[in-house]
Amino acid sequence: MLRQSRWLPIIWKAESREFDAICAVPTGGLPFGTALAQKMEKPLTYVRSEGKSHGEGRKIEGEISQDDRVLLVDDIITTGGSVISAGKSVREAGARVEQVAVMVDRTEGAVENLEEDDFDLLKLANIGPVVEELKRSGKISGDTFQKVQDYLTRR
Repeated sequence: MLRQSRWLPIIWKAESREFDAICAVPTGGLPFGTALAQKMEKPLTYVRSEGKSHGEGRKIEGEISQDDRVLLVDDIITTGGSVISAGKSVREAGARVEQVAVMVDRTEGAVENLEEDDFDLLKLANIGPVVEELKRSGKISGDTFQKVQDYLTRR
């Protein structure tokens, strides 16, 4: 797991903008969103992929008000599908997604897909350099590194 100090570039960039709430994409975005909400002293919400089948049937847990400026967060982004879906739910609730922040971009089309839906992406790193650092620091084996590199090359 990345130390909180590694999140500082995202926190600094995010803090340069005004947000009323942090909204996480479950489940991977919840720890990241929780840390950001605590650091930025903002309320945390999250978007379910589907509304609950009981109770109020809410898709968004937590309070988002009309015209709230929201920072949408997730851990990893691939094509952007789940983030776009969550962002559209936030917009349907009347709030504005000011920015999307992720830890790692798997570089499989998310940047382009988010741009098509007018979402501004802020990312800590692309997958390639992350995997290279993991190998360099001995956190993954050369075999695992090669498997990931092969996958990244094939796609």
